[in-house]
Amino acid sequence: IVQGADDWLLEKQAAYKGEQYFQKIEENAIYLTECFDGMCQTVARLLHDGKPTIQNDQFLSQYLNAVRNFYGRKHLDSYLTYVQTGSFPKAKSGEADSFFAALNQMSPAAMGYDIEPLDGEMQRNRYEGFRKMRQSGDRMRYMDELEFTCKFMQGGLGTGFYFMQVFYKLNGFARSARFVPTRTVLEVARGRMKLWTGIFLGVVRPQA
Repeated sequence: IVQGADDWLLEKQAAYKGEQYFQKIEENAIYLTECFDGMCQTVARLLHDGKPTIQNDQFLSQYLNAVRNFYGRKHLDSYLTYVQTGSFPKAKSGEADSFFAALNQMSPAAMGYDIEPLDGEMQRNRYEGFRKMRQSGDRMRYMDELEFTCKFMQGGLGTGFYFMQVFYKLNGFARSARFVPTRTVLEVARGRMKLWTGIFLGVVRPQA
């Protein structure tokens, strides 16, 4: 997880320079945050609803890739516009499906994947900090925050994949939280995944 997060950032630093690098990191900070939220939703859905029914490692990998692309692109343009301008345009209908069409890929829904958000809400407050830091004019501080976010969320995707593998390999986890309110399951899953990502990346020290 640590190596993957480090390598991701190093690849971007090698491939882009100056303003292009800034734009790419800003976009990816939002994209990866949304991908991570999708992974949290997926873990919560498995614990609460028992979905998806994971057939094998290949299915799990394909499913999580669809989750990542769907969540990462669903509201990306709207969130990015909000961070850059302070305005919050309504997401265009079919925006995520258009993204998949451009890649000549089927959308998750067309593939039979049920990955709609459990909370079904856009979270503009999630990026209020980004918007304020961008407006402050302190580019170095903002860049540090973006790079940290990218690295953390990239690590979080690895954590989520690990969680799903464990839940898939070990029996008894699917629908184990079915009597707990959906939002509670999602909040706990999100909190635990952030905690373990922080531990893996050395940001959080586990108590003795």
